[in-house]
Amino acid sequence: MKRYTLAAVAALVLIPWHGSVRADASFYTLQDLGSFMGVAPTISGVNASGQVAGNVNGGQAVHYTPGLGWENIPALGTIFSWANGINAAGDIVGYHINSAGLFRAYRYQGGVVRDIEPLPGDTMTLGFGIDDTGNVVGVSMAAGGVNHPFRADAVTLTAQFLPSLGETGVACAINASGQVAGTWNTPAGAQHGVRINPGSSPVDIASLDGPNFTVNACSLDADGRVGGQFDRASGQTHAFRLGDTGLVDLDAFGSPLSNIESIAAGVSVGWYTLPDFSSTRAFAYTDAEGSFDLNTRVDAPGWVLQTARGVNGNGQIVGEATFNGAPAAFVLTPRHTSDLTPPAIASHGDETVEATGATGAVVSYDAPATTDAVDGAGTATCSPASGSTFALGTTIVTCNAIDAAGNAATPTTFRVVVTDTTAPEIVSLTASPSFIWPANNKLVPVSIAVSANDAVTASPVCTLASVTGAPASDIVITGPLSARVRATKDNWGGSARSYVFQVACSDTAGNASQAAVSVTVGKDAPSFLYHYNHRRHAWLLGLMRGHGRSR
Repeated sequence: MKRYTLAAVAALVLIPWHGSVRADASFYTLQDLGSFMGVAPTISGVNASGQVAGNVNGGQAVHYTPGLGWENIPALGTIFSWANGINAAGDIVGYHINSAGLFRAYRYQGGVVRDIEPLPGDTMTLGFGIDDTGNVVGVSMAAGGVNHPFRADAVTLTAQFLPSLGETGVACAINASGQVAGTWNTPAGAQHGVRINPGSSPVDIASLDGPNFTVNACSLDADGRVGGQFDRASGQTHAFRLGDTGLVDLDAFGSPLSNIESIAAGVSVGWYTLPDFSSTRAFAYTDAEGSFDLNTRVDAPGWVLQTARGVNGNGQIVGEATFNGAPAAFVLTPRHTSDLTPPAIASHGDETVEATGATGAVVSYDAPATTDAVDGAGTATCSPASGSTFALGTTIVTCNAIDAAGNAATPTTFRVVVTDTTAPEIVSLTASPSFIWPANNKLVPVSIAVSANDAVTASPVCTLASVTGAPASDIVITGPLSARVRATKDNWGGSARSYVFQVACSDTAGNASQAAVSVTVGKDAPSFLYHYNHRRHAWLLGLMRGHGRSR
């Protein structure tokens, strides 16, 4: 499991080493892990699926998924967060600053961040290690600066004190067997490493040069191997591994400072400094080969591997480097010499879909197939993934594939084009007034009311495209949806005039629908006036007749 990192600790200044180290044979393939928002992350761990935990900008936890790249953890906010390790399920452990401005250990699992509260009487927690079931270890800090090691079970995440690490210790790694690695302060006041073994006594890890020297032990694998660094009587600090044969000094480079950062399946990885402290180099150790500079095991021009931060059970190694002098992050995959042929990715045609809303459309596609001489058929991993929401316009989808031997295919791309070709629907159109009378030859204002819907554009723009049905001198368009028309008949004593108001509604893509509404100038009064005047005339006639009889 991954050793812990305190963000407050000053980091080495990493300067590219100009000495050329080149391999006679390539034992690993190297993949650039890319960047998060233009920044190459520092790395803190890797799991068997190749997912990676890391940090950027000195205080933002991020994680990497093959085929998807780097993502942040939105639930942690943007104040400060740090990722210290990742388990087989992709759960992440670390610490962040909560809303009260205090450090809290957290576990990120299934998209949810849960904080781990301090031990009674303490004020803050830091999380350093996590096992595959979600148990977390770390340190609970008191106001006076005393560090209490804790273990929090996967269900309740309640911190429990670990007395085997002493009153002032740090628990920083845990494996599936419940073993915990960390540091503790001995009764004599020295700092030693320790491994807690459930059901038996803890193992004290002291320097090869005596109990008065400092030891840091924060790496642990499934078999109980512990790694870290210890001070030597020479004044140097060397990387070590504690296994079945006892503690072994792993610094075969004559380095003044080195460390083991992670152990898995018997492979220990870390870094050592150059004699002049100008930079660091990534290295690994196995019982069969001893310690070796990882730069001698890759054929990667322009790359200088500076730190190895994590290793998984498949032998993949992650860490930090420079590429052509610029900071970078990498993953090394062991190369099987019997398989040097990368897979081939089938071509994929472009996808064109119609937008379903303002955000574009959810697009599902079949990832292209892969063929490999050893692994056979497979499927490429593409980003953005199938089922993602694609914005209006063209999005480039990139598909990658890596075979079991670590050979990477040449990526292939295709386009997903989200179009908007559907015109708005005009659902209602009215003119006011729709009937003009009397035909007094005056210009009468007419306003248009229109309602339109569109799947993409929230409010289509509707305008009066034209008014026809009369000479241009009888029509004056006064606004986007208004005009004045002359109240006159088509000829003296002739038929009624009908004006046609043509309205066009357009969306942001330029698709347009048209509809028309008529306004009629009547040659006679509207029917209700006719009936009113007819009754009034009859009444007046009757009244006049009545007056005649009275005389």
